[in-house]
Amino acid sequence: MSTIQAAQKCTVTLDAGNVRRTMNQWKSAFATLVAELSSPDYNMGIQILSEEAWLEIHPIVGADGAAIPATPRLPVRPGPLPGNASNAQIAQHSQLTKIADTALEKSIILKAGLIESIGPDIASETAMFGRGHLDVATHIIYKHVVDNYGIMDADDILWFLTDLDRWDLDKPFNSNVARMRNDFAELASLNMFGSEVERVAALVKATRHVPSISGIIHQYMINHPALATQTFATLAAYIHQQLPVATAQQARANAAEAKNVARDNTLATLTAELAAARAEIAAFSATAKDPKKTPPGPRWARRTEPTGKPSAADKAKWTPGRIYCWKHGFQGHTGSICTEIASEPQWKKDAVNPGPLNGQYGSRINE
Repeated sequence: MSTIQAAQKCTVTLDAGNVRRTMNQWKSAFATLVAELSSPDYNMGIQILSEEAWLEIHPIVGADGAAIPATPRLPVRPGPLPGNASNAQIAQHSQLTKIADTALEKSIILKAGLIESIGPDIASETAMFGRGHLDVATHIIYKHVVDNYGIMDADDILWFLTDLDRWDLDKPFNSNVARMRNDFAELASLNMFGSEVERVAALVKATRHVPSISGIIHQYMINHPALATQTFATLAAYIHQQLPVATAQQARANAAEAKNVARDNTLATLTAELAAARAEIAAFSATAKDPKKTPPGPRWARRTEPTGKPSAADKAKWTPGRIYCWKHGFQGHTGSICTEIASEPQWKKDAVNPGPLNGQYGSRINE
């Protein structure tokens, strides 16, 4: 592969799935390749002219009906120089030879770039069995692609209309605008979206769900009430100019809204917790008034002592004069604290429901 061939190639590749939707982009990219391979000595665009267009410029039949030799599309190398050729003839011969050789080399590169850019599926439609595209001219391949895939069908039109109706929030504003311009160009061949009114309406519809842009468009319509003054370019430029300010305002509004939502959620949580606390207090109050009910609270905090009036056997243990330990009850009490408690008043000995030391009631657990 030569240096020229390595540097020149078409930037758009077609395939059977998107060939109609990207046809104009491909034509533009391939035209760029043609221009890059052309030179002042030879226009490479000759290689993609249709046979009809070429014969119109270079007919093979004269006005009198006589046959005219066909004009080659590529420059032809000059014949051999005579033995007594002058320096001027030698220089001219060298120049013409260089032009012919360069044109031939670049035409091969153009053909290879064309076959590569249309993809293997479409390229196979013009290939010859056993020899591929060796005997197929560049203009024949190019005409086959344009004639067979240059007109969009209903599905392609629907695809473009759907593409115009969307707006990518994760992409910059100018990227969305450029995509819409490409869609307009693709549909222009069908006389769709040719007017500024249609294009402005498409931009308004695509951004209808973007709050920051919707407000800018509303202000633009106020500034340009006449339809004749509204254009896609001026509207896009106005949005791009005002968008940073509108985005900042929208960000502040979103932050305030998020703060209000957080405050409301916190208030709702505190209200629920307060209601639950009030319910627990009410339940505890009801239990305190009715000793038959089990007090609320965790299981470990609930009373496990026997409740109700003591039996005759219980009272028999609490005979007057029997040493009572406020901590241990009537048995298992030892130590200095138990001795001190022995001098406690008689009513503590005869307590109906004894409790632990420093408590209000004595404990009957160790009785």
